Amino acid sequence: MNLEDQFILRLPLEQAKKLRSRLRDSNDELKDVALHFQNGRYGGFKMGQYEKPVLICDLPCLVESHKTYKGTNLFKSSDISKILIVEPGAKELNDVIKKSKNMSRLPKAFRPEDVRRFTLEDGLTIGTKGIVKKRQSRANNSFKKYDLGFPEAVILKYKNKTSPSTYKSIRIFEEELPEPTEKEKEIEREKEKEKQKQKEMEIEREKKEKQKKKQKERERENKREKEREKRMQMQIEKEYSQIKNQQEKNNFKNKPTNNQPKPKANNFQQNKQSQKAQSQMQMQMQMQKENAKQRSHLQKEILVNKIFPNNDGQKKQTMTTNQVNKQQQTQQTNSTTEEQNSLQMKTNNTQQQTNQTPKQTNQNSQTIITNTLPQTGETNNTQSLMKEQTETFSTTEIQKMKTELQELESQITEFNRSMQALHRKFDNTSNIVLKKRYQKKLLQEQKKLQFLIPKKNDLVKKLSPYK
Repeated sequence: MNLEDQFILRLPLEQAKKLRSRLRDSNDELKDVALHFQNGRYGGFKMGQYEKPVLICDLPCLVESHKTYKGTNLFKSSDISKILIVEPGAKELNDVIKKSKNMSRLPKAFRPEDVRRFTLEDGLTIGTKGIVKKRQSRANNSFKKYDLGFPEAVILKYKNKTSPSTYKSIRIFEEELPEPTEKEKEIEREKEKEKQKQKEMEIEREKKEKQKKKQKERERENKREKEREKRMQMQIEKEYSQIKNQQEKNNFKNKPTNNQPKPKANNFQQNKQSQKAQSQMQMQMQMQKENAKQRSHLQKEILVNKIFPNNDGQKKQTMTTNQVNKQQQTQQTNSTTEEQNSLQMKTNNTQQQTNQTPKQTNQNSQTIITNTLPQTGETNNTQSLMKEQTETFSTTEIQKMKTELQELESQITEFNRSMQALHRKFDNTSNIVLKKRYQKKLLQEQKKLQFLIPKKNDLVKKLSPYK
């Protein structure tokens, strides 16, 4: 054995601790430690007064050893394949003593039969435990020659090649088999028919099973649809009940109780009523004057066409316009008198309603109405008042109102298009659940339209005199 080779030294715990401590001390030169070998497998170990025999054994697998200089990088130094066991067992010593009687026959220890005795069954790590038995079990499971003869012969015959007649199984295939008789053929045909019948029966069974599964799935789907319908109905009923309860609460709050007296009409409320009546009267006056203007324009055109049907010159037209203006003034005086009469009739009706309230309210309402009414014979004053009322909005406000109106119109068109698409889907589908979903969406969009359309109408009324 070369001492330059690396090996593992296995000692008892006490001696191992002592040797480690001495190795760590730099001053200790380890002169007391020594190894001596009598045979390739047997030797001795000495450390001071401690002397014990040593047995050299082989590891079942190699172990690598590395060196480091700074602890950062590792360098492989050698492969370890042997271990020195101090104080070995009795069986291991007996095997070595028998071989060490004849020192001249050292090579006999290196035969394969003897090497198996001096190999450890387990390695140093957990993964190498019982590794020798595992290797032996794998080696025993290998195929033998007579097991491979039959498949080899079949393969060679399939390829139409000759094979050596070393195995008995090959000779059987080389012999020619006799042809089957008619009875054997009939039996084979009957067997084939039975197999076909069995296949048909299996196919029919599979079809029936598939049909049953489909029926069960349909029943489950129908049950689920019914459950969904019930849930939808419950939700609709809940929403309807909530809306009713809210309406009842609002009505209950607004209605006075039997014990509490009804609130009396205050002067403030009476003034509001009179202002509302005044605003309504003014709106009616505006509408009547606009209609009168339109009629006057039409009458001008009719008179011009009667007097000058061919329109031969500009002088004639100027003369006719002066004549028409005179006629127009006479008609305006007549129209103003009629309007004043209608206003007096309406004021009388409002006074009769206010007579039920106290006297102070009657006086306030009469003063407001009389101040607003135009005087007789003053048509120019009424026209100036109407112009002031129409020009109450500024230019910025008018522009904002126009932009709002455009946005509302665009929203309304989008809602109409979406409703048309939903109607088409509702007509094309046959599923009940989808139809209910489309119905909900349609109701939601109808509510939105009901909210937007009155806004649009209000803006149109406000912007009508500014076109």
